[in-house]
Amino acid sequence: MSIRDRAFLVLGCIGALLLVLYPLAYRITTEHADTTAAQIETARPTPIVPTRAPQPRATPTPNPSGELEAATELSWHADAASYRGANGGAFTFDCLRGGSLNPVWGTDVYTDDSSVCTAAVHAGLITLGEGGIVVIRIRRGLDAYQGSTRNGVRTSDYEHWDGSFEFVTS
Repeated sequence: MSIRDRAFLVLGCIGALLLVLYPLAYRITTEHADTTAAQIETARPTPIVPTRAPQPRATPTPNPSGELEAATELSWHADAASYRGANGGAFTFDCLRGGSLNPVWGTDVYTDDSSVCTAAVHAGLITLGEGGIVVIRIRRGLDAYQGSTRNGVRTSDYEHWDGSFEFVTS
């Protein structure tokens, strides 16, 4: 085997390893940021500056039935973690056309730190190329989340997580 062939083999292995480890690294980073924010919040009662870039958000307001609703989230990176605890609340996400796939955990019911727009593609509600508007309902966390492959999106399994969401369909 030539040096060039060995180099391509090594680069191929490194690339495959990165594809496998990316979702895990993203999950660990997200959990660390959430844990750090929770520790800071308990230590001092002042508002905490988020570690991620802020997303456009609207304040949840009750609709006529008393359920919470909010205006639109605009990013394919947006998740529902900031709505944790607003169980039963419905929130709208505008997934712009030509978005990018981001990590998702679960099937039908997703962890609240999953990309809402990517989960919507997985659920068959929108496409990556066209985007669209989706509505989620916040739920309590589950003991386990089962990953699957649907509509070209692979989601991952995960154990207990404290917050979830599902899609509201008419």
